[in-house]
Amino acid sequence: MTLAKSTDSSMSIIEQVLVMGDLARLNPEQRNQYYRAVCESLGLNPLTRPFEYITLNGKLQLYARKDCTDQLRKIHGVSIRIAGREVMDDLMVVTAEATDKTGRTDSSIGAVSIAGLRGEAKANALMKAETKSRRRVTLALCGLGMLDESELDGIPNPRLGEPQQRSADRIVAKPVEPPVKTPAEPKPGADAPAEPAAYSPEPPPDGYLNLDVVGIEEHKGKSGAVWKITTRTGAVLACLDPVLVQDLSDIRENCTIARCEVQRRGNRTLILSVQEVQG
Repeated sequence: MTLAKSTDSSMSIIEQVLVMGDLARLNPEQRNQYYRAVCESLGLNPLTRPFEYITLNGKLQLYARKDCTDQLRKIHGVSIRIAGREVMDDLMVVTAEATDKTGRTDSSIGAVSIAGLRGEAKANALMKAETKSRRRVTLALCGLGMLDESELDGIPNPRLGEPQQRSADRIVAKPVEPPVKTPAEPKPGADAPAEPAAYSPEPPPDGYLNLDVVGIEEHKGKSGAVWKITTRTGAVLACLDPVLVQDLSDIRENCTIARCEVQRRGNRTLILSVQEVQG
């Protein structure tokens, strides 16, 4: 796939991408072509957004989302076994071993701090360590030397998203404020209700929301755990990823705001990504 015309300037830009890993020199159309070329080379579906953008050391790069590692495991027939769990000082370290359909094997660790954690917070940290190990070993076995989203918490104030196009290409939505409802006048001769019916806020729109999380509840579903996330405005969302749930829990304990990407699926709104809003 051609990323630019064959000129000295365009070749310099391509060199920045291929040699130095800097996507910032590409214009939006070229970045889109490059993104699709990467997905095509790996057999990934670009419509599921397997990658996102992050700026590290002044360079715009791609990092792998959960959708990426899930698809890679299916494509390469990767099976994963948790080989060990151990506590080292204040760290929980989980070792994952992976084998693909050709018999190749690899292993990686996932480590998180459990200092001072108890109860649900500690349980979420243990799941986060396992998730890290599973995703890291998947990328390693499939030959993709790329940062995984479960490792973003180790980067101070990461700059996420595609520059200049983020506000234009994506919906930036504010938290949904419940409208004030005026009770209907009772019909003549009818008894007025003892109390108004409970108000259920409209579901948030797709896009990015700033959420002030006040409640996190875990529910067991047929396909696994589902976390109910309640915000101060009364909005109710769902999350399926324990790593994101841990991030939301940390942000709530810090009394700060979570910037989340949400998407409507069926009868619920799912949280797809979480980032703490500083200040």
